[in-house]
Amino acid sequence: MGVEHVFMLIEDTPEFNRIWQSLPTALQNHVTVWRGSPPQPNGDQRPADDYESLQARQVRTMASAKVAAASMGISWLIHIDDDELLY
Repeated sequence: MGVEHVFMLIEDTPEFNRIWQSLPTALQNHVTVWRGSPPQPNGDQRPADDYESLQARQVRTMASAKVAAASMGISWLIHIDDDELLY
């Protein structure tokens, strides 16, 4: 048992590119990265931080992961927020 592939939505993480580039290509090949949400109407580049918009982004991301996983032959998915995974 193990993790075959990781699907990630990256939002409001300026240091991500530096960290991502430091990973070996072999590891990067096991990760699908989607980047951020569109800027807010006020021009803020960060996503709206409210429960409804968060849930909507998570549902869209999970739907995308489901389609991508199926095309890779992956039959099991689990949704874990970064704070749940790391703490």
